[in-house]
Amino acid sequence: MILAFECPHCRTRIEADADAGPRVMCAACGQLAEVPPPHVAPDTVIGGYRLLRRIGRGGMGDVYYAYQLSLGRPAAVKILHPALSRDPVFVGRFLREMRLVARLDHPGLVKAFGAGEDHGFHYLAMAFVDGVTLQYRIRNRPIPETRGLEIARCIAEALGYAWREHHLIHRDLKPANIILEKGERVRVMDFGISLSLADPQGRVTRTGLLVGTPNYMSPEALRGGAVDFRSDVYALGATLYHALTGCLPYAGRNFADTLRRRHRQATLPHPQDENPALSEPCVALLCRLLDPDP
Repeated sequence: MILAFECPHCRTRIEADADAGPRVMCAACGQLAEVPPPHVAPDTVIGGYRLLRRIGRGGMGDVYYAYQLSLGRPAAVKILHPALSRDPVFVGRFLREMRLVARLDHPGLVKAFGAGEDHGFHYLAMAFVDGVTLQYRIRNRPIPETRGLEIARCIAEALGYAWREHHLIHRDLKPANIILEKGERVRVMDFGISLSLADPQGRVTRTGLLVGTPNYMSPEALRGGAVDFRSDVYALGATLYHALTGCLPYAGRNFADTLRRRHRQATLPHPQDENPALSEPCVALLCRLLDPDP
């Protein structure tokens, strides 16, 4: 790990290896400067990636826009929260994410570059995708039906590959995890809480542990039951419903209210009530995808 800091005597920028010792000599003024403890911040180099700026924050870690020094290319580096690094259960989940994502090779999925641990910080480096999330795209109004169906097809192809080749499900598919790259290529990202049904280690999630985002989760996932690719199909339906109507199915004021609405409402809020322009075949597709029966 390379740490960047200011000389306290002359304010010159210093870079030093975290293992260099407690103090290093400033090349500008010749005075000794204390090396700060290992930390993650812009300009830190971790695992050969220089972190430039934070671009995202999730439940398991922060994501930085970074630069891979060895190959001279941009990257997105996800770093596990330090508090979670002290928990072997969370570290185990993060390490599984590293292994699973590294096995995926599909144009509809964000590609992993590498993963590891550097001075106590666990990281996953991925390709940086220049674009916006589907959530950002639909923040003001729904997208046209034809474009929405094109996006859904791309997502389905990527998830289908992950299931066929690796028995891998996403478990947290939602508009915030869909990137629309410049040129309109669609990519699925963040398998951070995914579960490989082919890997016994992937079954460590405790019974009843709620993993995912309630608005997009299948009924069986909400109950903490066994899940397979059909839960991703349901989440795809909820994502498409949101993209085409601008509304969340069963949306509540908060987490608990959303769960109450999910349990009370026996039928899906009709898509044409939110967007009358939707075609009948598209409505039929949404109802099929969001059928509560797996």
